[in-house]
Amino acid sequence: MRRSHQHETAVDFLRQLQHRDAVPDRLRTALTMAAEEYRWARRRPADRYDPPLSSADAAIYSSHERMHARIRDQVRNDSSLKGIRNTITDKVVGSGIRTFADPLELLIKLPAQAELIDSLETALEMDHVHREWWESTQVDIEGRLAGPDLERLGMHEQASVGDTLFLICQDNSPGRVVPFCLQAIERDQLDCSKDRPSDGSNNRIVNGIELDAHNRPVAYHLFDAHPGDSFVSFQAYGTSRPVPANRVIHAFMFSRPSQSVGVSWFDAIGQDCFDGDGLVSTELQSAKKAALLAFYVKRAQAASNNNLGLDDPYDVLDAYGNEQIKMGATTLAVELGLEDDLGVVETHRPNTDVPRFLNYIDQRKAAGTPLSYYSVTGDFVRTNYTGFKGALINEDAAILPLQSWYGRHISLPIRRRFNAQAIALGRVSRISPREYREQRKRFDYFDMIGPGRELLDPGREDDAITGQLRTGRTTLKIQCAKRGLHWIDVLRQLALESHVCQILGVTLDYSKGNGGQIAANSQAADATELLENILGAIA
Repeated sequence: MRRSHQHETAVDFLRQLQHRDAVPDRLRTALTMAAEEYRWARRRPADRYDPPLSSADAAIYSSHERMHARIRDQVRNDSSLKGIRNTITDKVVGSGIRTFADPLELLIKLPAQAELIDSLETALEMDHVHREWWESTQVDIEGRLAGPDLERLGMHEQASVGDTLFLICQDNSPGRVVPFCLQAIERDQLDCSKDRPSDGSNNRIVNGIELDAHNRPVAYHLFDAHPGDSFVSFQAYGTSRPVPANRVIHAFMFSRPSQSVGVSWFDAIGQDCFDGDGLVSTELQSAKKAALLAFYVKRAQAASNNNLGLDDPYDVLDAYGNEQIKMGATTLAVELGLEDDLGVVETHRPNTDVPRFLNYIDQRKAAGTPLSYYSVTGDFVRTNYTGFKGALINEDAAILPLQSWYGRHISLPIRRRFNAQAIALGRVSRISPREYREQRKRFDYFDMIGPGRELLDPGREDDAITGQLRTGRTTLKIQCAKRGLHWIDVLRQLALESHVCQILGVTLDYSKGNGGQIAANSQAADATELLENILGAIA
């Protein structure tokens, strides 16, 4: 296999690099350009298709700085790419991936009634304490974001630059549920100037992350502030410090085994974004020019004064001596000879083929994301129920694993850290620290529920789900999770509503069977009986 001399030089440099700060800026720039492997980061198209065979870390190292800067710019200014990022966040995280205590899951045998009630009440208290913290700004060390907001911010960063980074902090201010809190960190705060290979006595550092012999993170070399922040002192971003790995929650999607950091989820659609933007810009400029009246005059013989004969005192000449006339309110009365010719410039814009090309580009964009074409474009003109449902099924097949991945790497670690601290500080009265240590696996077991999706045809799909439930091919837990609901919460609410209905003398007929008090009179109690029931309940 033939390899370019440029690539060999860059790889040798990356392998031998001990202290990046010691390398002259011009040499570092030249070597980085030689190794730019992601299209988002290339300065110009390659002269020939001869890509280098590099590790994932080497490819990301050579490209991430310029690529991520361009992607952040595109997300700010390109409505299409911004929409894709927001839609991915909506579908993966939504208003937050919720976690629910489920101490019943690990019980070997079915619990007796007393044990069941005790477990449910314990789970209810654990969820209540967590919700009090999670839905407040106590989650954020800066006091600006609640838990769901931090999750969405983390997903924004994940899609844009490939890494979600949270620093674990402690705030002992009075009035807090627990001291545990988080701080969101941008990928750019990793100090890549610390990168070095392992020399036997020192761990290797790749893209600012120090790794041991088993490729496990030991420390993250972080700037105290973003290197591009002009509102902080030089000391904040001029020097970095190692932060122990157990203080950092770091999540990224592996695409290769030789990868230690993430890469933008938009890495493969950069050219499509550029092409679409360039096509639209060109057509807009052409359409603007086409909206103007431009004409030309061909004369059989040159006029002695080189003049078109228009009465315009503001006429000027171009660089070649040709007369230029502003066509605002000027009357068009050109003096023509018998053999002269007057023509109008027509650009035939806008091009009728533009929508077809843009659809093709949008299809390519969608192919490089976990989204369907309909989610990327919002265009439902040429679709039908069957096609749209098929597209959503394929989209769910891509989104559900992402929800599970994000929950495992972000939501669950945060919930378990909170849980340990809340129980240790006595915030959960039904579990002692000793019980937690002895049954930690049970009390650290949580269900994750991501955002659900509403039914396209509720009547038809409800009938299908009911049939599956009756024949044992699905469960209430599975079906509730698909709608973004927790099955125990649903049953609690149904029990509460049924209890209130009994007190007030109201019957709700959910369905034939056990959905309500079917044997009771379906008519509501009259006003006197209803008032007596309410007064009795209050008493």
